[in-house]
Amino acid sequence: MKREWVGPLAESEELRAFLLEQAQAENTVGLMIEFGGTRGYLKGSALRGKAGWRHALRARLLGRPYPRVAEYTNLQWLRAHNFRAPEPLAAGVLRTSGCAPYQFLMTQELPNARTLDDAIGSSEELERLSILAALGCRVAELHAAGFIHRDLYPRNLLYSSESEEVIFIDAWRGGARRQLRGHLYDQACLMLHGADWFSVEEQAAYFRAYADTRGWHQKPIELERWLGRIQIERARLAARFTRKRPEASPLPPVVPWETGALKHALTAEPAPTG
Repeated sequence: MKREWVGPLAESEELRAFLLEQAQAENTVGLMIEFGGTRGYLKGSALRGKAGWRHALRARLLGRPYPRVAEYTNLQWLRAHNFRAPEPLAAGVLRTSGCAPYQFLMTQELPNARTLDDAIGSSEELERLSILAALGCRVAELHAAGFIHRDLYPRNLLYSSESEEVIFIDAWRGGARRQLRGHLYDQACLMLHGADWFSVEEQAAYFRAYADTRGWHQKPIELERWLGRIQIERARLAARFTRKRPEASPLPPVVPWETGALKHALTAEPAPTG
């Protein structure tokens, strides 16, 4: 058995024994669990098939970390740069004879945090506008700091009603390094289903807060071009999503995103957000 682990819980024998059992059975796990008096969320999976070969080649030829280790590093970066993210406790790859490499990440529990889509779905109108405006500010600050998330879907964001903070999770694809995809891709991810889930006023609250935070005092023609570029990126993403979406996917099909009403809302007076 060979293991490549990082983090304050990396030496936990209890964690090692649990993961060895999961690796040998090639189980996919995602659960709240406690080791050494520390409670957190543990996710782990075997790297099989094409994905396993792809990540193995990237690791060997390019020195790229495996996804869960990359996510550990990105969460550290986010926290060090004053973005809210769960504290990473341990991550790594476990290799056992006769089994596929098994990757995992454990992060500290975040009480009172819900996924963004759940927080939005259970909130009243003014609170929804406030949440979307807060999200726009934080995503703008993230991009200004040079970090591209690359998985910025509502399900990969948390929101704490207690602290009124947006919390970034599932950030293994991106990072604060040169990316093939930029901030337009993040906007496309958010609006892939957000265009259907968020009202026009809520979308406007998000984009207005984003633009204001970035210091973009846009003229109507510049705004139209910006949204047009996001719409093109979203169309490409939607085509890939539709092609790969399994029949049993819990996510609904992608609907067209009509931006005419959104452009009008962005040029109108903003609605109050709290």
